[in-house]
Amino acid sequence: MQPTRPSRLYYLDGLRGWAALVVVFYHATWELFGVCLPQIRIQYLSLANDGSLAVNVFFVLSGIVLTQSFLRTKAFSTVQRMALARYPRLAVPVAAASFICFLLMRSGLMFNQQAVDVVNRPDWLGLFYAQTPTVFSWARFSAYDVFFDYSIRSSYGSFLWTMPIEMKGSFVLFAGLLLSGTATSARWLYGGAALLLAQMEQPLLAPFVYGLAIADFMTSPFYDRIAHGALGNVLGFVSFGAAALMSGLFRTSHHGDRICGALAFAVVLGVVLSPRLRSFFQSGLSRWLGHISFPLYLIHSLILCSLSCWSIIWLSHHEWSLTAIAGLVAPLTISASLLAAWLFSPVEHLAIKASHGFANLVLRTAPSKTRRSSEG
Repeated sequence: MQPTRPSRLYYLDGLRGWAALVVVFYHATWELFGVCLPQIRIQYLSLANDGSLAVNVFFVLSGIVLTQSFLRTKAFSTVQRMALARYPRLAVPVAAASFICFLLMRSGLMFNQQAVDVVNRPDWLGLFYAQTPTVFSWARFSAYDVFFDYSIRSSYGSFLWTMPIEMKGSFVLFAGLLLSGTATSARWLYGGAALLLAQMEQPLLAPFVYGLAIADFMTSPFYDRIAHGALGNVLGFVSFGAAALMSGLFRTSHHGDRICGALAFAVVLGVVLSPRLRSFFQSGLSRWLGHISFPLYLIHSLILCSLSCWSIIWLSHHEWSLTAIAGLVAPLTISASLLAAWLFSPVEHLAIKASHGFANLVLRTAPSKTRRSSEG
């Protein structure tokens, strides 16, 4: 008898949560203080502060989550529903976080420009939130630019460069599922072609295809034979550990998107294979981090550029050393970001409900003939 698989794989949520925390840690340490304090850039912390790898893990996880329902049910309506829900699912929390950014900018509570000289990051902090905030530019950014014409110069979310990739990768997967249908061979042919094209033209799309491959593997009987015992632990820890080792040893050179995507594939595959890793990533703490993962990603740049940068300026004026400033501000950034993400999480819950409601409304009002053909 095969083990029963839950409809929601909470360990994937947990992994996403830890990846989001890694991104915050990376920005609060490596990026914020790494130029003025090179000793803070500890490459052997490996997965704990590899922000580029964590972002690629997001994309692999999206590839799994967006395809697993169809692979389990073979119902084309699930693809239609997810495609219809995708834009509002992302746009509602992005618009809300961007509006908070707008209010902070209008109130003069963004201090990143003033903190540039203290941490010597004109090439990073100096690029954020330098535009004049207007309601029109916020609305345009939230509804269109963030997904289809992103520019850091007009952004109301400094780290939202991932959103165009998330949107494009999602619809690459939806198109593949609809075009290949239920035939495994056709799906793998599409996946191979998409992967090859992505590696040549836009490597950051490749992790979505890796996620599709993992989701396909997870629905196969072969997965059940190896992922629920000692063999799964061995293979999983080898895959996960190899990615951690590569991240640490080649931190300064592996950040090419192609290699980073492959390492993210190894991280996620390791968790999918190993019962022990799955158990850790579906623990209470991991699931809580998963619950706030998207809010944490959205909101932490606002904490960093307001509270954290104000603290840097204030402490610098009071003649604190840079080492002492980093020792206080980095944990402050992380803890305040976690609190803000938790407070923001109801907005994401609303976005999920709204996106599902929108998709269901469109499908209900579609012509009955179209609905019958889409459902086979």
